[in-house]
Amino acid sequence: MAEKIKNIAYKFGISYMQEGKRFTSVCLFCASEAGNFYLTPEHKKYKNVYNCIKC
Repeated sequence: MAEKIKNIAYKFGISYMQEGKRFTSVCLFCASEAGNFYLTPEHKKYKNVYNCIKC
């Protein structure tokens, strides 16, 4: 079940790279460079979330 966010990213053609327990990509909203947009399948209380530290 924790793989849902990665499946959604795949269906929308979002390429990502693994960075520890989360994955990083180019932001879909502000187009900031890779390393600012995070996909988090599972980490403590958070599951299947995304976050951009620029926007």
